[in-house]
Amino acid sequence: MPLDQTQFNHLDAAATSLTRALHSENIRYLFLGGYATGLIGGNRITEDVDIVTGIDCRELLLKRPGFTRSTDGRLAYDYRGTKVYVDVMGPNNRTWHIPDPRATQVYNVNPEDRPGRRLNTSMSIVHPSVLVLTKLKCWSTAEMATRQAYHQRARTDLQDILTILRWLEMNNLTINFAGLSRVPKCELLSFLPKLYWTQKEVRPHLAATLTPEELRDVLNTRLADKEVWSLYSSRFRSGGSGGSGGSGRGSAKYEALLSL
Repeated sequence: MPLDQTQFNHLDAAATSLTRALHSENIRYLFLGGYATGLIGGNRITEDVDIVTGIDCRELLLKRPGFTRSTDGRLAYDYRGTKVYVDVMGPNNRTWHIPDPRATQVYNVNPEDRPGRRLNTSMSIVHPSVLVLTKLKCWSTAEMATRQAYHQRARTDLQDILTILRWLEMNNLTINFAGLSRVPKCELLSFLPKLYWTQKEVRPHLAATLTPEELRDVLNTRLADKEVWSLYSSRFRSGGSGGSGGSGRGSAKYEALLSL
């Protein structure tokens, strides 16, 4: 059964208020995390709204209607009695895997893109080709943790990663490793082998959203898989590397791997 889109109303109301407040002050911002993933088709109802800004603007937001500070110090937005937590990441509290909104690639989601959602204005999010990278380290860290709470976080991160990869594949786009300019590409690629080899459902979508060279690097992280790459290369290249679309290109790559 399709998800009732009104379940996002409280999140969309908070995001709309954030957008209007930041636009009025000419502050660069981008949504990311689970909320941004929901704007491109994800069905997960998140507990908060994550936003990265060009300057620290929490005190400014507290002067706006609806925004308050919770007892634990978090910024919150009140929507008809429902409290929506807002995690604002400014220049002083961004970690390495959070992009600079003034420099990274942007994707705008318009109200007509998400019928059924209560979007009254265009929402700017970290472009999905970069958004997926912001999820990788979180997933990897949570996956290795021993506490059960982290395992649940790993599952939700994986769900978001799958949603983003499918969106990229559908739009015939690849992962943009240059989108996190502060992180070397080799470091970002280092998170992919574990994802590829431990999560079977991810493999065809990674095959569709990585270049042949990037996929080769993922496969070659295990010595025994050099033969896999060799066979994949010969089969895929014989059919050309252009492809007719995101799904076809990924399927051609993945069928070569599955047939081994």
